[in-house]
Amino acid sequence: MTTKKAHRATWAAMTLAALFTFLLGMAPQMAAAAQTPAADNHRLSPSEVKTLIRGASRPEDHLQLAAYFKQEALDEAASAKLHVEMAEAYEPGSAAPSMFKPRSLKEMQNHCKEFARNANKAAEVASKMAAEHEKMAEMMRTAPPQGSNRSR
Repeated sequence: MTTKKAHRATWAAMTLAALFTFLLGMAPQMAAAAQTPAADNHRLSPSEVKTLIRGASRPEDHLQLAAYFKQEALDEAASAKLHVEMAEAYEPGSAAPSMFKPRSLKEMQNHCKEFARNANKAAEVASKMAAEHEKMAEMMRTAPPQGSNRSR
């Protein structure tokens, strides 16, 4: 073998060895990720939320609902932010001239501000709902099971 070929072969072998070592080190983490239920990343559908609300009997049920409402709060906060930015875009003089009259621009701006206020309120309510479900989960974990107080 020429020196260049030997050098390439050595480099390739070292690269493969490093890759193999890396993958071998990652194997436990990859196996753990594979065993994690897909439900962890699953966003609850409206029917799943209603079913959980009607039948939440375990702390995990309430934690799922808490996660749902936390995501709702984030979504509403993002919507509020977008509508605040849209209201700013409707500010007369901040955009290219358009066919809208200044009064129409002001109305559009007010609609966006109102939407943002409502979305912020919805985010607050969703955050409170999440906190309540977290409290319920904690109470279920620490409260004795019902019926365990029976006299013998």
